[in-house]
Amino acid sequence: ILAVALVIATINGFIRPESFEVRVWTLPLIGFVFGYASRPTARLVDRAIERILGGGDDAVGVGPGPEIARRRVLIEKLFDAYRPSDLVEFRRQLRDLANEVVETEIAARDES
Repeated sequence: ILAVALVIATINGFIRPESFEVRVWTLPLIGFVFGYASRPTARLVDRAIERILGGGDDAVGVGPGPEIARRRVLIEKLFDAYRPSDLVEFRRQLRDLANEVVETEIAARDES
């Protein structure tokens, strides 16, 4: 299936060797190589999908609890670390903290 998908991508121009003549003789070669190495190709596609989508299945099973706990710890660290030097910086930091607190509390309420 992967070999067919790659051959179709080459025919349609998504994978572009230099010219049409090169494309014509590379199609059987691409089909053979990816068909012959289908297991490594499938693993490569699986790794790419895992990297793009991340651990989405794990997150769905666990829920937002760990993320909410991580955000609460971050907020506590932010409260401790923010020591503004002037009023403008204080306002900016307060706005950032308020956004973090609101997002965390909304996520916590959505969980329950």
